[in-house]
Amino acid sequence: MNEAEELALAEAWLDQLDPDTVEGRGTEHFHRIRQAVRSGDRDRLTREISLAREAGDSWAMVGCALGISGRAAQSQFG
Repeated sequence: MNEAEELALAEAWLDQLDPDTVEGRGTEHFHRIRQAVRSGDRDRLTREISLAREAGDSWAMVGCALGISGRAAQSQFG
């Protein structure tokens, strides 16, 4: 499968989602992690990541907030 076909499949899947029935996640923990990064406080950052994970946020989200991959985030903080 080439990139164009993968994109078409992804778009088709996204188009079939109903926002009224698909549960979304809030951005609170993402923003708290970003604030902790900017503060330079490593203890605060670790605490915010733990809270995000306890709330069900993925390592991918944590990594995104940190500007790294989810795998790298898990390796550093997991």
